[in-house]
Amino acid sequence: MHHTPRNTFTKLRRSLLMMLGKITSIHRYPVKSMGGEDLDSVEVTRTGLEGDRAYALTEAGSRRLVTAKNSGGEASILDFTALYSTEPGPESVMSLQIRLPDGKLTSPREPDCNQRLSLALKREVHLTTPVRSDTHGQSIVATGAFFDLGTIHIVSTSSMNALQTMLPKSEIHPRRFRANFVIELIEGDLFVEETWIGRLVRIGEVSLVVKEPTVRCTVPTRAQGSLTRDVSILRTIFQEIDGFFGVYADVLRAGPVRVNDVVELT
Repeated sequence: MHHTPRNTFTKLRRSLLMMLGKITSIHRYPVKSMGGEDLDSVEVTRTGLEGDRAYALTEAGSRRLVTAKNSGGEASILDFTALYSTEPGPESVMSLQIRLPDGKLTSPREPDCNQRLSLALKREVHLTTPVRSDTHGQSIVATGAFFDLGTIHIVSTSSMNALQTMLPKSEIHPRRFRANFVIELIEGDLFVEETWIGRLVRIGEVSLVVKEPTVRCTVPTRAQGSLTRDVSILRTIFQEIDGFFGVYADVLRAGPVRVNDVVELT
């Protein structure tokens, strides 16, 4: 009985891969709906980026999640920024920092953290971590983090450039879409991400399965940081591309991802 050499299988598998492009930016959001951090590299676990959406604010009493969708008015949760002073892990609660709209910092290790968050947001809130058995009345709480659907969110520069062409007066910035990975494609097909659904994306050691298209809510239209309110963005996404922009994926194989890593599709 003859056995095919292992390197033959490796070559065959590689031949079935199609190079899509490269990772051009990585984004993590330690607290759901707050601004996040841009990274040069990140550890991807089976439950998403390490430390991504690991915390959320809940309303005192009702424990309903405070999100960008229900946090308008004088103060918006999008005006806050969350980041880690060291890479997250078992002691990540000690490294989480939150920049308030006035530029000052607070963290969970400070006894008045919830009070300061409440004053800045003009409603009584608590910083919390997920409870697997509780949906908090809104977003699904799964895999130990506050995700709405898939654990990884992907958009391409080609899609953002195409939307920018449709809206030349708008600021089409990755921050509006809150993706984890932005991919610069070799070929600039318009809104090509939907054709990846059900397929595997490989980034170095990491394997992802593309799950479904991202249906857009009003968050991309909201003012956040230097980006101004722009309702034309959502209107155009629904008129021109049926309300979808980007895709969600789940992790099949964990590992590190770095900016400029090659992205392949199979």
